[in-house]
Amino acid sequence: MKKQVQPLSRFTRLIHPMPAFLVSCAGEDGKPNAIAIAWLTPVSIDPPLVAFAIHPRRHSYQMLQENPSFVVNVMSYGQAPEVLFCGRCSGRDEDKFAQADLTAVEAVSVTAPAIEEALAHVECEVEAQHSVGDHVLVVGRVRAVSAAEGALVAGFRDLVARPPLFHVGADRFTTTSGDVMNPGTQRDDA
Repeated sequence: MKKQVQPLSRFTRLIHPMPAFLVSCAGEDGKPNAIAIAWLTPVSIDPPLVAFAIHPRRHSYQMLQENPSFVVNVMSYGQAPEVLFCGRCSGRDEDKFAQADLTAVEAVSVTAPAIEEALAHVECEVEAQHSVGDHVLVVGRVRAVSAAEGALVAGFRDLVARPPLFHVGADRFTTTSGDVMNPGTQRDDA
């Protein structure tokens, strides 16, 4: 199969789609914030660790320095507009929870807020941080996990009832059915 050379900047588009999450946190003032993250992965089962990449200029990164805990909020395909909104603006300037119509709730084991509308929560404390190019890799130790009733069927995620959300790139999202949504365009057309 013949290949065409692509610009280096497109490397992420070739490894996408990636699951998209909202990572919630709060700084010293306790104000909740959420950032859209697609560069997130489990990195260890024992101990349970997840890692995600974040640019150090992001407001959420500064909040993690003040309060080293976060919640990975598992969102479904229908929540792409909320995820896109939280990825497009800064919590320095916007109350993302209020504007995206999200509800901050107390987490079970960490001081960061969870998002009530999320399908599931993975609560973490920051275990380590590593500078990697223009981003920081934040490693979190999982402290608690919770999921909506019916989210798991026989121990596996129900992909039909609440289809997963995958980020394709830019404003585009997809799910396991292959449907593609561009909520940035939809929001602008409304």
